[in-house]
Amino acid sequence: MNTDEIRIIDKQTLPLGGFAGIVETRMAMSPRAWPHARSNSQISHGLDDFIYLAYGHFKPNNGAPIHPHTDVDIVSFITSGSVGHQGSLGDGTVINGPGVQVQRAGTGMQHAEFSVNDEKAGIVQIWFLPPRNGLTPAYQDFKLEKLG
Repeated sequence: MNTDEIRIIDKQTLPLGGFAGIVETRMAMSPRAWPHARSNSQISHGLDDFIYLAYGHFKPNNGAPIHPHTDVDIVSFITSGSVGHQGSLGDGTVINGPGVQVQRAGTGMQHAEFSVNDEKAGIVQIWFLPPRNGLTPAYQDFKLEKLG
């Protein structure tokens, strides 16, 4: 077993990052998608097709402007608040926490995500490489219901 591939991460030492109106802590970034991640020993480097894991929040009335994705599957768990979604696959949806959005970027799509009000919107994102490249882009939202 190659111990260079095993990485135990400490939540307290993970760097705070993000871009635009997103504040996030990145726990896993695969060098397959981000070659510069190879030199970062503070994070996991993913596992096979699991390439990214981060948690954080969208700033109130803020978020990520239109940006592209290609050949990646993204699962976003909205833990709190409300996140708006606009883009090439459809405009105007809002995911209220707790809720989930699943996106398949496939041959390419563009989107923006943002908090729709004066509250932070909590998020956990997990990215996977799809079973094959060139799939048809799609997305779907799911509302989570409390049990019992």
